[in-house]
Amino acid sequence: MADMWGIDVSHWTKDPYGTDYEKADFVITKLTNGASEYQYEGFGHECIKKTLADGKLSGAYHYACGSDPEDEARIFCEAFAPYAGVVLPAVDWERSTNSAWGDDTWLRRYVDAVYDRIGVYPMIYTGYEGAEQCRDCVDDCALWYARYRNDAQPEWNGAWKVGAWDKPALWQYTSSGGDKNVAYITAEKWEEMCKPMYKTATAARDAVLRLAESEVGYLEKKSNSNLDSKTANAGEKNFTKYGRDLSKWIGSPYANGVAWCDEFVDWLLVKTFGADLAKKMLGGWSAYTPTSANYYKKMGCWSKTPKVGAQIFFENDVRIYHTGIVYKVTDATVYTIEGNTYAGGGVIENGGAVAKKSYARGYSRIAGYGMPKYELAVSSDGFSQCVKDFEAWADEHYPGTTKAAIGRLLNPTGYWAENDNDRLVALAIWKYIAKDDFGANVTPGNIAFGAECRKAAKKMLVGYGYKAHPDLARVLQALLAGHGFYDGVFDGIVGAGTCEAIQACERAYSLGVDSSDAKKCKAGEQVWTALLTRKS
Repeated sequence: MADMWGIDVSHWTKDPYGTDYEKADFVITKLTNGASEYQYEGFGHECIKKTLADGKLSGAYHYACGSDPEDEARIFCEAFAPYAGVVLPAVDWERSTNSAWGDDTWLRRYVDAVYDRIGVYPMIYTGYEGAEQCRDCVDDCALWYARYRNDAQPEWNGAWKVGAWDKPALWQYTSSGGDKNVAYITAEKWEEMCKPMYKTATAARDAVLRLAESEVGYLEKKSNSNLDSKTANAGEKNFTKYGRDLSKWIGSPYANGVAWCDEFVDWLLVKTFGADLAKKMLGGWSAYTPTSANYYKKMGCWSKTPKVGAQIFFENDVRIYHTGIVYKVTDATVYTIEGNTYAGGGVIENGGAVAKKSYARGYSRIAGYGMPKYELAVSSDGFSQCVKDFEAWADEHYPGTTKAAIGRLLNPTGYWAENDNDRLVALAIWKYIAKDDFGANVTPGNIAFGAECRKAAKKMLVGYGYKAHPDLARVLQALLAGHGFYDGVFDGIVGAGTCEAIQACERAYSLGVDSSDAKKCKAGEQVWTALLTRKS
């Protein structure tokens, strides 16, 4: 039996907001078409905003025409950007006006390009013949299947073939009187499928930096025209696509025709993660640099130490007054990409361009650095080599403890949150070490984390310079990887990568960063409690 019923609409739909719309659980809207720049953007945005305002589940699809797949992905993602994280992306793969029909590689390239930009694999709409062409996407993409019946709302026939999929997530069963669909996923699953699925915080960060790099060379405009061109209509009136987009997507406090260095950074995150998630990463909305800096301070994400992906803030004798994003750090130099500047020496506010800059780490005008919460964009079920190595290690070195915790060995997969077994095994091994090395009165096979565990956790410190039990450090690395904070090697060596992951955990779970210097931070009672008791 289907879980939900809904419709899909396009600019061709005669009555998109009629009776079917009123009773629909979900509405999927055509947003873009082929390589045409936002051909149907007006209707698409109108409909998506209405469905969200009406409390319906919302989807947006791109009609594939077979031109360059990366270019079509770019066009869709640029239009889709403000809805990332809350709207389900999809791609329409059919024969009509599709020059790549029959090319088994085109769709794989397209869905990968979409994932690289928004961290979500799109659902694939197609029929029987198309499903056969999409076999290479089965592990990443849900299927929205078209097979028409005359029934008012028929039941799925399990004998029907749908390529490599066992069953579609959505079934479009008729186009009579408008496209109608049933869904074999719950509303909760729909919302889950909308969320970015970066495997690590580093991957999420790098997606922002790639976008920033692509914007280098953009010039502000002298009037409100040619805003999407990098160089056309250049002038000194602060008109940019960044102000235009943010004021359209979010509204106040953003505007066009104003100083835009802070808008540039916020635009990067909204473009990459969608408005809802970007706001949480930044701590709030602001086009005023002192306010943006204060958001980071309130979140415990402020530091005097430069890190790749951080938002850098500059101050003069009066206040914080300029900002950018850090893309590289060396022992002596901080390298940035900034909006509303130019590539001269020193801080140049109101410079009118997106440019790369560099500063000595001790430069007196650097006020500090705010680190967005990139970890919020990490999938809880992403593959991790560190997790897989932990699973193999636990099976080999702690087989009895592992079996006591979950009744069997882990049998390595690399997927932490698949059934919570990895956390339970990590907890059992942690308790084994707590009892054996720290004299704690705990039982490894007991899944509770009570007062005795918290008491032991205060002593079981792991950090740079701490002589921790190597197996305890391995458990910490696995837990950090499972929660999406660590993507390094599973080696039990507590270096900069492990320490930065501890800081990311502290920020994400609002534990308070115990040191702005990663090499001075440590995992103690609060970090152990968060990692061992939360299902990632």
